[in-house]
Amino acid sequence: MRPSKLVFVLVVPAVVVASVAVASTYKNVLVDTNKVTKSGRSGGTGDTKISVGYDDEFLYDIGWSEYQDDPCHFRTKGSHRSDDKWVDAAAVDANTSGCKDLSTSFTVTSRFDHADASEGRFISGIQVCRSGKKDTDQQKLKGIRIRTRTVSANGVVSDAPAGEDDHKLAHCDTWETWVECPSGQLARRLLIDAFGRSAKSIELECAAVSTGAAQFTGSGGKK
Repeated sequence: MRPSKLVFVLVVPAVVVASVAVASTYKNVLVDTNKVTKSGRSGGTGDTKISVGYDDEFLYDIGWSEYQDDPCHFRTKGSHRSDDKWVDAAAVDANTSGCKDLSTSFTVTSRFDHADASEGRFISGIQVCRSGKKDTDQQKLKGIRIRTRTVSANGVVSDAPAGEDDHKLAHCDTWETWVECPSGQLARRLLIDAFGRSAKSIELECAAVSTGAAQFTGSGGKK
């Protein structure tokens, strides 16, 4: 009689691994109001000054228009990132003395893209072009070029590639000196010199990026 064989079957329980979706997380991109500087002025001096921009936003778009051939109306757009999304502020307008409120005729922009919250582009440098009048009092701002910097998902600021958007009029003759925010900073406000009704120069008010807890005051734009 043959001995019977014992067969052992090892039963391994099935383990079901559920896929877990991991949401992308990004750091805040906020204005550090304790680290504010100025870029220096591109263009000439004037007898009055106007300011347009924000306390708590970085600039990504500048618009302007003329009244009776005088560049006198300016508009800025700005944004910050909080809780994994970009938050736009309302556009802010400012006029030189004697200017009418106008829709913006000319625009320079960083091509700010909300589709990917991980990166933003903001204005960090500016160059203005003035008309070539012999009388310096008659020289007017006729064109603007910008340079930009990007902000990564971790809040690191880097120079964007060269060749940013620009606009100039056909009779814009003299490009002034480029001025830029210090390394790691972005523009939050335009400081404009004007003579009478005509803008003559622009200086950037710059600030560093804060990635800590949101300190946004909700104050919006400030002229």
